Amino acid sequence: MIQHQIFNIYWFDKLLNEWKIKVIRHADNRIKEFNKILNNTELFNEYQSYQKKDIFKWCKYIISYWEYWKTYGVFKWIYEVLSTENIKEDKVSNELISLWHEAIFTGFLYNLRKLNNFIDLENRLIIDWWKSTIQYHQWFNKENDKKVIEIKNQWYVKDFPGYFDIVLSFEELKKIIDNKESNLIWYNKLSWIYAIYLILDKKTWNQYIWSAYWKDWLWGRWEEYSRTFHWWNKELIELIKNWNSYQLNFQYTILHVLSATKWSDIIYYENLYKEKLWSRTFWLNKN
Repeated sequence: MIQHQIFNIYWFDKLLNEWKIKVIRHADNRIKEFNKILNNTELFNEYQSYQKKDIFKWCKYIISYWEYWKTYGVFKWIYEVLSTENIKEDKVSNELISLWHEAIFTGFLYNLRKLNNFIDLENRLIIDWWKSTIQYHQWFNKENDKKVIEIKNQWYVKDFPGYFDIVLSFEELKKIIDNKESNLIWYNKLSWIYAIYLILDKKTWNQYIWSAYWKDWLWGRWEEYSRTFHWWNKELIELIKNWNSYQLNFQYTILHVLSATKWSDIIYYENLYKEKLWSRTFWLNKN
């Protein structure tokens, strides 16, 4: 199967004869932590809307992918180009600038609108750009089409990155837990380890450090967070009680994977990280 056959299903093919369409595969070595952009919808939209060259001139639609593996690309979204502004001063957010290696002063700012009828393909459709990765943007037509490698399960969230590269929002964590069969690698990797983990409150930057051990394993512990939002921690309970949907501010990461199962070793590493990060002094840990 090839790319345009997938979009035919969504009635996008008729537009091929009406408007010029570009396909773009984002892989940017100018960005220090590109995953932060890929995992933040608003930041990704801003990143794509700004271009140093007028690469979307005469373009009506953009089919957007991001770098996945070797020459593969993962579908992000389809955008309609509404207008273009030639900017001569910095109009990019401080958050995006902080991730960029180079200063941003001039370029083109596009007003883009997402076509929502493609939402169920986001992060699921994988294509092969083959040698065309040399050119990260190109015109879309049937002669210059891409081979479809895979369409991931509908409830798939994202690839398992390795224990120390895990960064999960609450929404991602809950979707992985609630759809275990579609994210089995996460279940397999997290259901047999003890770990010291960190919950970051992105609203206040407060930190909460705890350990997962005994029959819980890490999967069992995070499953409780997805269900209760707080795992009976009184500081988290207070936050959630006083603010509607406050759990959406929480981010989950792993600090240390424990090979030893002795209680004294678990407590040692838990206390070590609390001391390193001062979580008792300034943040949410009270013990």
